[in-house]
Amino acid sequence: MNDDSESEVEECPICARCNRPGEDDTCEHFIGAVWDGELMWGQWERQPGHDFQNALAEVQELWREASPKRRRGWVALLDSIALQRRLLDDEASATEVLENWGDCDEGPPVETDGMMSGAGHSLYHRDAKILQSLTERLRQLGEHLRSR
Repeated sequence: MNDDSESEVEECPICARCNRPGEDDTCEHFIGAVWDGELMWGQWERQPGHDFQNALAEVQELWREASPKRRRGWVALLDSIALQRRLLDDEASATEVLENWGDCDEGPPVETDGMMSGAGHSLYHRDAKILQSLTERLRQLGEHLRSR
């Protein structure tokens, strides 16, 4: 990301493997890279990431369309899966939900200058299938919300 090629290598905080996220050379713990607030690369740009985003969008839509009374009835259900209500708000991006709900580890911060300037970090998780696990929890939540 910087001109220094060493800056493109980062160590996984879980298994200590040297990863090159920009070259798609990463360990199984790499979820993706958050750049200027948006997640990209890795599992995020593959089916697990797409499935997570779709499941979250469906639950957020159910939440948005529900009456305040109905939402109050769903609070215990949300608490049981440790999903904060504010993360169902339309303003919460899938990246924000994953970072807050997924208990991810962050790689070192990276900043660049020039035309492609920005800041970000990589996301890692002990469970290589965390996106699939959270997606399943969101799908189950959607089924419960539709049935209540």
